[in-house]
Amino acid sequence: MKILKLLLVIGVITFFASCTEDDNTPSGGLVGTWKVTAVDYSGTSTTSLPGFPTTTATFTGTGTDMDLTITFKENPNEYKTSGDYSINLVSTISGQSYNQVWTNQGFISDGVWERNGNELIITVNSTGETNTSVIEEETDDKLVLSYGETKTETDALSGAVIVTEVEGTYTFEKQ
Repeated sequence: MKILKLLLVIGVITFFASCTEDDNTPSGGLVGTWKVTAVDYSGTSTTSLPGFPTTTATFTGTGTDMDLTITFKENPNEYKTSGDYSINLVSTISGQSYNQVWTNQGFISDGVWERNGNELIITVNSTGETNTSVIEEETDDKLVLSYGETKTETDALSGAVIVTEVEGTYTFEKQ
């Protein structure tokens, strides 16, 4: 009987201890509306064209005129975006730098989201495209997402192959 009581006590202690353990999910939570406060990215674009030397350009982009929000809802896990921003883009090729401003850049279209540890996986409703970002920082009022992507495009007419590698971050403030 003492052994049965001891097992019962151990079982109750284990139950309550497991209920209070941290599940490694930050206290901030994604659910809610977030306004973008910074957009920064950089990368390279390498172009190979048969019969010509390969050229590589570097670029950096910084967000300006930011009026963009994303709202995460749960059950079901949907997100909606609103607004836009501009990008101040600096590209350098063969030692020569070029500045451009791209205005009214939209964000990803509405869709669904899921979280896997520190990864945020979104699927765009209109295209079915899936993107994964890393949650670098998450507090009650700040969210920083980073991403990296490599894209290869081939021009069927010229045979040019363009490989673009980009890494960037989006910083958000909870509204």
